[in-house]
Amino acid sequence: MKSTAVVFRGIAQVLDAYEANDIGPWALIIGNDVFCAYNDGDVAAGKAMLDETLRRLHAGNSRATFDLRVYKIKSDQDILSNTPHLRAFKFSLYEDSDQTPFEHGRRQASLMYEQKFEEMSKEIAELKASVAAAEEDEEPEKQNSVNGMLAGILEMPNVKQALSMKLIGLIDKIVPMNLGGAARPAAIAGIEGEGGSLLDADQQQKVQQAVNILCRKDAKLGDHLMSIANIAITNPGQYNMLVGMLK
Repeated sequence: MKSTAVVFRGIAQVLDAYEANDIGPWALIIGNDVFCAYNDGDVAAGKAMLDETLRRLHAGNSRATFDLRVYKIKSDQDILSNTPHLRAFKFSLYEDSDQTPFEHGRRQASLMYEQKFEEMSKEIAELKASVAAAEEDEEPEKQNSVNGMLAGILEMPNVKQALSMKLIGLIDKIVPMNLGGAARPAAIAGIEGEGGSLLDADQQQKVQQAVNILCRKDAKLGDHLMSIANIAITNPGQYNMLVGMLK
């Protein structure tokens, strides 16, 4: 039964095994093909040629399994795939701990990226520490005045309303309103003036749904809604009559 096990690994082991046979002619076999051959009886010259051949294959990242065969032949006889050989063994160019040049390059690149990442992480940590130290060194009164000014601006009704509308638009881009199913919870801007809103949560949600739909149908929705609002204020009876026509 033919063995497929690798006997030797690495160039040094292969050269030592060849020299130990003390037979000059050799051939490298891949499958059933003669890859390279030496047919002279000089073992030293045969070892030098085998060494050069193996190192070229090693530089080419070859992970193939080879057969090294040695022959008792005359120096003028060519070595063919069917030439009877005296001895043979299977080998691979790389030891288990070896890396091909390609694998070595990938490993070096990985180490370089890891080093860069560590350097960037260190710089970010130092920057955070510098910012924290600068914030601690600021005068409390200055911090309070800045924070108070920002808080006052954010509490202004017009600013609140603008921020609310911006937030609604952002949410609608990320999670578009599904008009065929359950609606997203409404986000109605704050009510200006006295009296507050008469709408409960359900009505607020319906208002938002209606606005989302009409925004896609009416380019002058703001003007039209303001006209309806003015009728509700100046002529409540007419407004109630218009609403009654919708039932």
